[in-house]
Parts: sequence; C-alpha cells; structure tokens
Amino acid sequence: MKIPVYHGGGDITTIHNLRRHGSYQSRYDNPALQRFIADPDRYLEQECCRILKQDNSSTVAVCALAEWRVVVKRYNIRSIAHGCKQALRRSRAEISWHNAMLLQQHDIATPEPVIALEVRYGFMRRQAFFVNEYVEGIVGTEFFAVADNAIESHIDRVVDVFAQLYRHRISHGDMKATNFIMASGGPILVDLDAMRKHHSTHVHRHRFHRDKRRFLKNWSDNIALQEQFAQRLANIDS
Repeated sequence: MKIPVYHGGGDITTIHNLRRHGSYQSRYDNPALQRFIADPDRYLEQECCRILKQDNSSTVAVCALAEWRVVVKRYNIRSIAHGCKQALRRSRAEISWHNAMLLQQHDIATPEPVIALEVRYGFMRRQAFFVNEYVEGIVGTEFFAVADNAIESHIDRVVDVFAQLYRHRISHGDMKATNFIMASGGPILVDLDAMRKHHSTHVHRHRFHRDKRRFLKNWSDNIALQEQFAQRLANIDS
C-alpha cells in the first residue's frame, strides 16, 4: 500500500503484515530492496555487504543496494525477555526513520533514509533494521585530530548543527564526535535512535546541556580544541 506522503521528492511505501512491518521511500524500490525485505539477514551475508560492527546489541554493514551504497543497521534481540520488552515499544529502527525525516524537515544534514523494517512473528518483533544512504566522509574524532587552516570554519559548522537542534527543541541523546560525519558539504549527523523532540523547555535545556557535555568529553585530550568548542556552544543558550 502506497501512502502519498510528499517528502524528499517522492512517496512512502508502507509494509504491514504478520511477518514484516515498516516503511521505505518508494524511489528506492527495486529487486535488491525486495530481496532485502524478504530476508534481511541473508542479504547481510552476501558479498555485496561488508560488516563494520557486530555485537549483541547491533550489527552494522555497508552494502550495495542496486546502484546505491547504503549503511544497514540491525538492532538485535539479545534474549527472549529482551524481545518481549522490545515488543511493547517502538523499534529503534522506526525511531531512526522518523528522526531522519524530522531532521530533513528542518534542513539539518543527515544521510537519506531508505527503509525501516521490522521482522515479526505475529505481534512479536525480532530484529529491526534501519537503512540509510552511505555518506563519504571522516568521523569527527579523526577529522579534528589533524588541524588545518580551515579548522575554525569546521568548528563553526558543527556548532551550527547544535544551534539548529536547539532552535527546534531537539536533543540527540548520544552526541559523540563519531556521530558527526565530516563530509565535503559539511557535518552530517548520524545515529538517531536516541534523538527526541521536546515540548518542555526545562527538559529541552537539560537534554541540550547533556548533549553538550557528552560532546565536549570527546576532546578531553585536546584542551585547546575543547575550549574552542565550549566557548562557541556557550553562546547558543546564553
């Protein structure tokens, strides 16, 4: 069933049955995507995928999906008890999907979302998958480890992302420097499953300061850089 949600130049296709639940941008629909939907675990095992991370909580891979290069994140179920608990909540894949759309709505750069998919057995959810387009770039920790003549402008562009999030009452929830991809067009924000939009001013300010503290902690071994970020971030909610 196609729902005509006009966003990003296309509509959204929804999937809802006893085995699969999710949404994807219809412009990505092709045989490779349908193979992924039919058996995402098997798709991750193919040669077109390269595993970047694998542990009890998640598996992350870079894959080819027809002509697109994508990042696939699988949220794993660690146990029966964990599975029962997760079945009563929105999946982290679905949260990531909606947060990516939210950032795009506010013109905050994030990788283009492709699909959020849940594998289900009746009402029980097993794994959940979030797929977005791959973005070429360098993670923030590595990027700022090597200073260049334009480092001031790069700092300002990262701080501008904080300012945009603050303006729209959004907290990231896990503001590690590795969740900024420094691309040619500027910083790209990733790992959105802990992101929240707040209605309470008090809660919003509290979460903003927590995000800021988490981010500054990344630079504890580079006090000069830490101070540069701290001075600029202090101006956002002053």
